[in-house]
Amino acid sequence: MKRKIYDEVQRPQIHYSPRVNWMNDPNGCIYYKGVYHLYYQYHPFSSVWGPMHWGHAVSTDLISWEEKPIALYPDETCGWAFSGSAVFDKTNSSGLFDEEGGIAVLYTGHKTGEENRLQHQQQCLAFSPDEGETLIPYEKNPVIPSLGRSDFRDPKVFYHGETGAWIMVVSAAWKLEIYRSRDLKEWFLSSSLALEGTAPHRLYECPDLIQVPVEGKQGESVWMMSVSLLKDDQTSAGGTLYAFGAFDGHQFIQGASARIMDHGYDFYAQQSWSNVSDGRAVIIGWINHWGYAHVTPTAPWRGCMSLPRELTAVKTPDGGWRLRQRPVKELEAYRLKPLVLDAGQAGRPLTLARGEAHEILFRNLSSQADRMKLRLSNRCDEQIIIAIDCREGVFTVDRRSSSCLLFDEEFPPVVEAAVPTVEGALDIRVVLDRSVLEIFASEGEVVMTNLFFLSEEIDSLTIEGFSDETGTVVVTPVRSIWKH
Repeated sequence: MKRKIYDEVQRPQIHYSPRVNWMNDPNGCIYYKGVYHLYYQYHPFSSVWGPMHWGHAVSTDLISWEEKPIALYPDETCGWAFSGSAVFDKTNSSGLFDEEGGIAVLYTGHKTGEENRLQHQQQCLAFSPDEGETLIPYEKNPVIPSLGRSDFRDPKVFYHGETGAWIMVVSAAWKLEIYRSRDLKEWFLSSSLALEGTAPHRLYECPDLIQVPVEGKQGESVWMMSVSLLKDDQTSAGGTLYAFGAFDGHQFIQGASARIMDHGYDFYAQQSWSNVSDGRAVIIGWINHWGYAHVTPTAPWRGCMSLPRELTAVKTPDGGWRLRQRPVKELEAYRLKPLVLDAGQAGRPLTLARGEAHEILFRNLSSQADRMKLRLSNRCDEQIIIAIDCREGVFTVDRRSSSCLLFDEEFPPVVEAAVPTVEGALDIRVVLDRSVLEIFASEGEVVMTNLFFLSEEIDSLTIEGFSDETGTVVVTPVRSIWKH
C-alpha cells in the first residue's frame, strides 16, 4: 500500500525533509523579521545529486517548517548554485537595498563544461527583494573569481563589528581562507589556515566561524571554527570537527587541536543561523553520508536535516574549551506526556506508538553501573540496539539486526563513541525518529547522529540492565511536525 506524503515508513517526523527529490547541505540560515529561513542544496528534478538549486523552508520556531518555492537557480554567469550563507545587510552597505537593508547571500558558483564536468568554482552574490522569498544574482558576479580553482567553495559570511567589516570564511582545498569586505561586493584576502588536528589532504567543506556563548556566563563567548571533511574513503565517522580560538577580524588563532563535533556517520555540512535575536548560537546539519547518500532507501525524497542544536562552551580542567550541543528549547512544545520507567520495567517490552518520534532520557546513570541495553524493535523482529557501558564510558549503536545493511555494503553496522561522566554520573538523551537517531551524552559534550532503515516502524522498546540504583529513564513521545 502506498503511504501518503510525509507518512512514508522512513520519513522523519520531527526532522525537516523536502516533499520530494534530493536535498543536501543547509545554506543561508538566517533569522529575519520573526522568521527562520533554511535554504539548502536541492535538485528539483531527481532524488540523486545533480544541478544544484537552493531549496527553501521557513519556520517561526525552528521545529515546524513550511516548504517554499525554489529561491535560487543556476545561471549562465555563476553556474550551479552551490553552498553559501545569508546575512542581514542592516545598513545597506552593498547598495542593493533601501535604507532598511535586506537579506544578502554569498554562495559558490559551480561552473561546468561538457557533460557537466567541473571547470572551476567562484564566489557569487545574490540579494532578496522580498524578505527572502526569492534571491536575485548580482549583475557583476562573481565577487571573488576562481583563479582556476576547482575546490573553492562554501562561503560563510558575518559582520565583525570591532573592525567594521564583513568577514568570509571559505574552503580552499586543504585549507581555509579568510576574506574581508566593506560592501559585500569587493573582497580582499586577509589570511589562510589549516586546522591543527585534521588529517592532511582531506578536502575542507562548509566552514563556519561563530561566537559560542559560555555556559552559565551571561554576555561571555568564545570564537569557534567548525569544518566538514570530505574523506577519501567515505567510510568513516566523525566527519565534522571544531576548534576554539581567537579571532581579531583578520585571522583565526587556534587554541587547541580540533575535536570531533559529531561521532556518528550521518552529520555533515553544519551551518549556524545568522542574526539570531536572542544571542544563541544555533546550528543545523545534513543527515547523510557521501559514501552512500545516493542510494539510501527513501522515496520520493532523499536527505533530511538534523534537529537545530543550541551550542554552548564550557571550560575544561586544563583551561581549554569543550563544545556542548543540545536540541533547541523550542522542541519542548512538541513533547507529549512523559513516562517514567521503574525497575519493574527492566527487560519487559514497552509498546510505542508506531511511527511516532520519541525522546528517551537516561538521567544520572551511575558510573559504577553495569552495561545497559536499549532495544528498539518492530513487528518484523528488526532491531536497533544502543548499548551503554557506564564503567568503561562507552556507548554503541548496533544496526546488525535490521534490514538497513542491505542497501549498501559501506553502510557500517556498529558505531561507537567514548563518553565521559559529568560529576560521576552520565546523562544520555536519545532522539528516535523513524529512520534517524540523534544521541546527546554528557550534557551534549558527545553527540552521535546515525541513520537506520527498517522495513516497518519501530513499535517496541526494551531496556536491559536497568534498576533503581542505575538511574532514571524517561520516555517521551514527540508530536509530528507534519500532522497539523
